[in-house]
Amino acid sequence: MRGGGLRRFLSFGDRLERVLVRLVIGLALLVFLAQAALARPDLRRWLSFVDHLEGVSLATYSVPSLGGTPPAVPSVSPAVATEHLPGTAPVASLTLTLVGHKTAPWVTVLVNGDPAATFVTASAAVAVRPGDLVEIDPGKYRGAVTVKVAESRGVSYPTVGQSLTAQGTIARLGRVLPPAELPVPSGP
Repeated sequence: MRGGGLRRFLSFGDRLERVLVRLVIGLALLVFLAQAALARPDLRRWLSFVDHLEGVSLATYSVPSLGGTPPAVPSVSPAVATEHLPGTAPVASLTLTLVGHKTAPWVTVLVNGDPAATFVTASAAVAVRPGDLVEIDPGKYRGAVTVKVAESRGVSYPTVGQSLTAQGTIARLGRVLPPAELPVPSGP
């Protein structure tokens, strides 16, 4: 009787071991397939809710400290920025300076959501028109980046001396107003 019980126990143990080995192999295969799917950006946005919250993908922007180069965006001099283009509203300019940094090539000035300049030096000038939205994109840099309006030509807002700190996400400097208009305070 004792020998039969031991054989049944060993037989049960062998079957359980086979099931557990198959389960572990199946789970490892599932993890591999899930990771492979998450490596594809087109699938990742459907599989990961957090990916929507992260902002700009690292594939579209590389940080110099990580061995990449910043995107090539023009830095416009104030002289060029104040030209009048035929058939369009006169162009004005904003000159922004970094506070606490000598350069920050990963920080991008956005005008209407499009890259307009980077801080390859301590200041960047951008051409603007009334109604343009000016924003600061710190890229993947997680520290605080403070930018100050050093000069404005043909613009009443943003005002000279106004500063903005961006940390980890795009920060809005404001909409450009022509010299005759003053900004209307907005709610929180």
